Order: sequence, then C-alpha cells, then structure tokens
Amino acid sequence: MKLIITLLITFISINGICQNNAKVIYDVYFQGNFINNNKENQEAKNYSSGVEENINKVKFQLLINNEVSIFKSIPRIKSEDENYGEKLARLFAGEDEVFYRDNSKKTIINSLEHEGVKYNLDLNFENIKWNLTTESKIIQNLTCYKATWKYRNIDVIAWYCPSIPLSTGPREFGGLPGLIIELYRGKLSFIATKIELNVSENKEVTLPLGKKISENELNIILQQSMENLKNR
Repeated sequence: MKLIITLLITFISINGICQNNAKVIYDVYFQGNFINNNKENQEAKNYSSGVEENINKVKFQLLINNEVSIFKSIPRIKSEDENYGEKLARLFAGEDEVFYRDNSKKTIINSLEHEGVKYNLDLNFENIKWNLTTESKIIQNLTCYKATWKYRNIDVIAWYCPSIPLSTGPREFGGLPGLIIELYRGKLSFIATKIELNVSENKEVTLPLGKKISENELNIILQQSMENLKNR
C-alpha cells in the first residue's frame, strides 16, 4: 500500500536562532504481520488481533527548544473497554512513553507510566553510533540523507534533512546533522507529516518526573504485565 505523505512546513526564517524552536508531527505505521502466520502462533495471533490497525491510529509530536526536545504521543480518546490487541498496540508503538533529549548535556531520558507508576530510564547517549551514507532522496521538496544504525539487534534507518539543522527526531533517535524526517525501526516507521519552525517556546519541554529505574528492572515489570494480561 502506497503511503501518501503531506508535509507542511512553515518557514519564517531560514537562518538564525528563531528556527531553533519547532514542532513536528509524526504518524506511525506498522509494516507486515505482528505475529507470524503459523499454527504454533495461532493463540498469540488471537490475543493480538487488531494490533496493526491500532498502531496506525497513533500520532506523535516532537517539541523542540534549541538543544532540548521532548517526544510524546498526541492525546486521543481511548476505548473504556480496551481489548488485549489494543493495549498491545499502545505498548508496541510506545504511546504512553515520553522521550526527553538534551543534546547540550548529552542526556536522553525514556519516561513512561506503567500501571499508575511513572518511571525514568536514563539511556546511554554515548551509544549512538550512526553510519552516515551519501545516499539521498527528496521528501516533499526536502533533500534528505540516509543514516543507518544497528540498535539492539534491530535495523534502524533514518532520513534526515541538513537544511533543518535540528539534531533530534522520533523517540530516542537523534544526534544527526539535521532533523529526522523519516525513521524506520524494524517493522515500525515514523513519518513527519507537519513541521512548524519558528514557534513560540514550548512550555512542555521539561524533564518529566518519575522514579529512576534500570533497564533490567523495567523489562521484568513489563514481562510480568504481559503475563497478567494473557491470564485475565
């Protein structure tokens, strides 16, 4: 299925500090099947029914104040009686997660709320090692360049735009010489559909409050929650 992308950009100033505050809207898409089609996976497939469609309903916003940015979902009305597939879609798309980035302090915080508890996971800024290529393509009149990264055994591809010199992007991904316009991480893709430059200072760009937690501790909590959902 061919995606039709409309990219709206407001240029008030091409150069200068006023371009450093921005707001970017991203759509998220899921490519392929969430669960492989075979007999062994039939039970899991039944549990995850509707995951792909519900992931595609999620939208995200990236708010930028100079070197600091925050990436989070745009609030939407959710069903009061969410099924397992809908809850799994929110979890897989990261709808309840917030990513706070401060390039000047080399800090990336993954903030998430799980079962009423807010957690802050400090990601390792130094682990970002992009492979910059010379491959380019035009995305809605913007010249973008390809960067790749093997992140936790998942192939990540970013198309960034040097003419928009904002070194950030969806989720924890950034650190490139330009704003990330498209990001492909495994079966998930994040596509910029609206970019506003020279916006007023974003008051929401602050470090979220939350309990500091290690990655291992977080994984144990999430795995237990998945088991609890299946047993209901």
